Amino acid sequence: MKTLIKLYLAFLGLFAMNPLYGQNKVESIGGRFEVNFDRACAPFSVEVNLLFDIDFDEDDEDQRTVVYQYDGPENCDEDLIDDKCFTNNTTFTYQQPGIYTIIQQIERNTEDGGQIKDSIQIEVFETRIFDPKGFSCLGNQGVVYIEDDYYEAFIVRWNENVVDTLRSNNNVFESEPFDFGMPGDYEVEVQGYFEKGKVNCAIEILNFNIRNDLNPININRLDISENNINIDTEFEDNQYYRLEVRRDIFEDFESLAEPVDAESFPFTDNSFLWDENSYCFRLVTLDLCSGDEVAGETVCHISLSVTNQDQINLLDWVHTDAPNTSYRIVRDNEIIAENIQARRYEDTSDDLQCGLIYRYRVEAQLNENQENISNTFAEEVFSDTPSSPANNQEVRLERGRFIFSGEFEEGGFPLIGYIVEIEDTEGRRILTDTLSLEDSGNNFIYQDEVPTLSGDQEFCFRAFAINSCGIMSEAAAFECVEFRSDIFIPNAFTPNGDGLNDEFGPELLFRTEVEMEVYNRWGELVFKEKDIDVRWDGRFKGNYVPNGVYIYRISYRNEAGELIQERGKVSVIR
Repeated sequence: MKTLIKLYLAFLGLFAMNPLYGQNKVESIGGRFEVNFDRACAPFSVEVNLLFDIDFDEDDEDQRTVVYQYDGPENCDEDLIDDKCFTNNTTFTYQQPGIYTIIQQIERNTEDGGQIKDSIQIEVFETRIFDPKGFSCLGNQGVVYIEDDYYEAFIVRWNENVVDTLRSNNNVFESEPFDFGMPGDYEVEVQGYFEKGKVNCAIEILNFNIRNDLNPININRLDISENNINIDTEFEDNQYYRLEVRRDIFEDFESLAEPVDAESFPFTDNSFLWDENSYCFRLVTLDLCSGDEVAGETVCHISLSVTNQDQINLLDWVHTDAPNTSYRIVRDNEIIAENIQARRYEDTSDDLQCGLIYRYRVEAQLNENQENISNTFAEEVFSDTPSSPANNQEVRLERGRFIFSGEFEEGGFPLIGYIVEIEDTEGRRILTDTLSLEDSGNNFIYQDEVPTLSGDQEFCFRAFAINSCGIMSEAAAFECVEFRSDIFIPNAFTPNGDGLNDEFGPELLFRTEVEMEVYNRWGELVFKEKDIDVRWDGRFKGNYVPNGVYIYRISYRNEAGELIQERGKVSVIR
């Protein structure tokens, strides 16, 4: 009989110490009080129980005061004994994570007095969520799988009657297979906790869909972006999958990651060289209980490289195990070509601009449900081929300024400007800064003052176009013109308003103090001007003069400062 009683009491003790069923009594340092738990997640309500007092007689209970301090004034209750935060409350709730100390103070309320203190440390943890996974097995079984580095253990409540405890194996928690009895949908509760502590931390609910088949799964979309592997497919709930890779056609598949599901992607792996190899992938469906597995179809990624060859971006790609596949070319997220059978494409689009970087990818539609997308490759467009030389170059002199004009042929990259080269009789050359073509298309007009002359001199001109790659056009032949240092006075002009030779005046280079007078045949002054830029338009007192011969007198000072006078006749022809 005594043996049965001892066994019963032992059972009660184990029951009380198990955090799943009640309390895990923990004694204070001096053994004078105990708490229900000393480890738990916040919020945590601690309960204090006074133990047998070895320093006072049992009959002294009315002559003593027992109070508790729950780790300082910041954790005080309103019902305080004194300003040291002692209270006679035997319960207290910790709201924040931390390490706390409970102090017990026992005082004798007699003439002899006396005081005894005892303490215990409490550890309160933050409640954190976790991500459990539930996997179905053949034979109506299921497995709980957790990767977590925070909680020390987990409780799995399969149903009202069956509870399992999972402990860590290198931060991996995996249950033994549980037999649900028959196919169907089930809810399983999983809760994290800390060893020998109260089970009051985060709870997650797993939904199991138990079935008795193991189906292969195929990759519907394979998308490679830098070192990220993106896979789209129809993952089944509660199924365990392994992602495998074959790095070379002559090698076997190797495991890349497990378990994987829809939340595993994009998957990052820095061991791939996407511009050199076509890697092949597949998903393998696993049964964790029996070890059976079945592999889905193999899908090989498209390995793209792009190079620039003189205004052309050349795309080459490698695609293993994909015969009779057609491709489409995407540039900067826009499709520029479709139904490409070869594994090479030349982008010769007219809208390519030199110096800009374009991002390409190749897409393959393998079948109705499968799509394969290459890595994205960026390439800058460039050309070192010069455009054609300038045409129709012409130099003319107008009022002490020269005007040099011409045009450039269209073709190749857009022209953004031009440079004028000037050569004098002594072989000296001058290059201008880059001049704009924005307002004149491919035509150019350059003008400037005539250079200082030391006599009659010949100057030669030619222009070079500059395209958007910064490449100059081929050199045209020089267009030369002789600039005379003396005065040129025409002998006739036609003031009829057609814009051609409508005014009369001298062509002067580097002359000062110019004065021009014009007289009719009766000696009447019809025009007088000292401004070299103002010319006679053939009018007198607002009306055009009649046709005929008129006398002019022009005076000016030359380079030596000498006053020179020119007289002559000019014909007005209208």
